[in-house]
Amino acid sequence: MASGERSAPEGANRALNPQRRARVLEAAAQALLQRGFAETRIADIAERAGMSPGHVMYYFDSKEKLLLEALRFREEALFYAEIAGAPHGASAWERLERWIERSIPSGPADEQWALWLELWARAVHDPQIAEMLDERDRRWTSALREILDDGLAAGVFHSADAGRFVDRLSALITGWAVPITAGAPGVDRRAAVEDCLDLASAELAGPADESARDGATD
Repeated sequence: MASGERSAPEGANRALNPQRRARVLEAAAQALLQRGFAETRIADIAERAGMSPGHVMYYFDSKEKLLLEALRFREEALFYAEIAGAPHGASAWERLERWIERSIPSGPADEQWALWLELWARAVHDPQIAEMLDERDRRWTSALREILDDGLAAGVFHSADAGRFVDRLSALITGWAVPITAGAPGVDRRAAVEDCLDLASAELAGPADESARDGATD
C-alpha cells in the first residue's frame, strides 16, 4: 500500500458519515466500471470522491474490501432497487420477467457483468473474492426465490421442485451472460430472455396459466 493509504483498525468504517461513505462507495464503483478490478487504484477513487487517498483508506480495512463493498453498493442501488420498484399490484409473472430482464447483461461490454466475470476468474486464487461472490449469488437467487414463493403461495406458479427451477434458471442466465458480455458473434440478448421465459413457462405454468404469462411478456 502506498504512503498515505493506511487502513483503519477493523470496524473503523462504521464511524464514517453515511453521506460520505456513500460518496466513497459510488466513487469506487465508478472507478471499477471504468478501469476494472485489477487496475483500480485508491488514487482513482480519491479523485472521484474529492478526498485524499489517506482519507479514503482510513475508513476501510483494505483496498480489496473497499472495492468489493462498492460492488455490493452499486448492485443494491441498481439491480435490487429495480426489482423492488415493480409497479404496485404487478403479477408474479411480471415480477419474474422483471427479474430476468435485469439479470441478463444489457449487451456487449455490460460493465457490471464484465466486473463479475473478472472477479470469477480471480476467485480461483482469492478466497475473499470467492466468498463475496458466493454471498452475491445467494442474494441474487434469494430475490428470485422470493418472487417464486409468492407466486406459488398465490397459486399462480406450479412447480414440483422450486429449488431445482431456481438452479436451472440461474445457470441458464449465467451461461448466456458470458457470450453476451464478450460480444460473441451472433449472440442475441432477446433470445436469451426468451429462453429464460420459456423455461419459466415449462416449469411454472399450469394449463390455465399460459395466458397470464403471455400477457406479461407482450
